[in-house]
Parts: sequence; structure tokens; C-alpha cells
Amino acid sequence: MSGGLSVAEIKELIKGVEQQIKDEKQEVKRLMSDIAGCEKKLLKAKDDAEKAEIEVDKKLAEQQLNDTKAELERLNARLDKYQEQLGQVALTKQATPVAG
Repeated sequence: MSGGLSVAEIKELIKGVEQQIKDEKQEVKRLMSDIAGCEKKLLKAKDDAEKAEIEVDKKLAEQQLNDTKAELERLNARLDKYQEQLGQVALTKQATPVAG
């Protein structure tokens, strides 16, 4: 023997390498499928985030509307108070004889 590998041994090594290649291709397919699944989840998460952001914007707008309504009510109450005081002043002027 010359110390080299026999044809049978070389064929066996080739079969082993071919099997490794086949296994690696399967792993690549599995990983590609996993990546596709992750991409779908990412898109859904992004969509959910956009919906949540819209909901937050809506709630913020509702709060601002409520705050504005409350401020309007306060201003109307002050206006009513001022009109009442103005009416009292007018009645007082009518009741007070004008010196002439």
C-alpha cells in the first residue's frame, strides 16, 4: 500500500460531504422560513404600533377637546359673572339720582 486512500474510502468521504451539503441546505431552508416568519411578525408589530399610535393620538385629541370644553365653561361662568355685575352697576346707576 502506498499509504493513500482507497477509491472506496474516497467515495465514502464524498458521500459524507454530500450529506453534509444536503443537511446544510435543509438548515438554510429552515432559516429562510424562520426569517420569513419573523418578517411577518415584524410587519404585524409595526401595524399594531401604528394603530396604537393612532389610538394615542385620538385619546390625546379627546383630552384636548375636553380641556377646551372645560376652559370654555370656566370662561362662560366668568362672563356670566361679569354680565351680572354689569347689570347690578346699571341698576345702581338708575336708582341713584344724578346730581345736576
